Amino acid sequence: MASKAGAVDVPGEMAVLPRKELDALLANAATQAGAQLLTPWRLEGLLQTQERVCGAELSNAGARISVKAPWVVLATGAAAKPLLASGMCTQREPDYMALRGYVRLNNAPSGFERLQFFWHPLLSGGYGWIFPAGPGLYNVGVGYETALLKRRKQDANNKEPNLRELFALFVKASPEARLLHEQGEWVGELKGAPMRCNLAGTQWGRAGLLLAGEAAGSTFAFTGEGIGKALETGMACAEALLQGESDAATLQAQRSAYETLLPRYTLYRKAQHFNRWPWMIDLTIWKARRSPRIVRALSDVLHERRMPGSLLSWRGLRALLFY
Repeated sequence: MASKAGAVDVPGEMAVLPRKELDALLANAATQAGAQLLTPWRLEGLLQTQERVCGAELSNAGARISVKAPWVVLATGAAAKPLLASGMCTQREPDYMALRGYVRLNNAPSGFERLQFFWHPLLSGGYGWIFPAGPGLYNVGVGYETALLKRRKQDANNKEPNLRELFALFVKASPEARLLHEQGEWVGELKGAPMRCNLAGTQWGRAGLLLAGEAAGSTFAFTGEGIGKALETGMACAEALLQGESDAATLQAQRSAYETLLPRYTLYRKAQHFNRWPWMIDLTIWKARRSPRIVRALSDVLHERRMPGSLLSWRGLRALLFY
């Protein structure tokens, strides 16, 4: 963790892979288990009777096919179009927007083997990151709360700053990001992505249809962690389909699983407000550099043994001052 106040190392074990590699592993595992992979077909709409969803209509290069199924699991990510087509969207705009790319830099200085999160007043309302993604390869990006992005004005013409301008501020504020930007080789282009958080913004399911992953808002606010959570909701849907003996039972099993996860999302949603006040992150890092107890608490947050609200809340802030 790094900020204007300095940096603190938080011990933990994390797994990082480029998305193309992870997606390939998941797709291969699914096909080996019996799934049929159809790419690049896109969802156009759902097939349904008056009572329930019974399949999906897909398109590819002008061609259309209809695929019938007893249940459809919608796992199309945070893009609004599939959610609107499904009729399950209750919030069109995503909660966060991110911009990231890959940089190759061989023989990087010590410290680049760690996952780095970065907060700074220039990024108030957001944060930056640098993740190692293999020998000499780094995932570099910024995430920003959509509501604050719309409010933040850049000039007298009320022009809203775009993510590329915020990424430039990250490079300006972070010596590590600046080193990668100036001396590294960009692998591909910077790409933007929406993020849906808090298990909100859509309905979770209806007869014949379950939502999983970011389509159901599976990303954690504050940290932007989404892939592990998306897989967790996907597993919950699979278990509901295996256990449910009726539409009602399947929907209830999925709802119960999501409601069990919901308190964690609530605490991460509360903690996300601290992205707006980087001085609180500064205080946490300043205290952590002087307190092994706080470092252990931050490690527990990283491993989800402790929720961020216990530290990054007004009550946690008061306790922090007396650690």
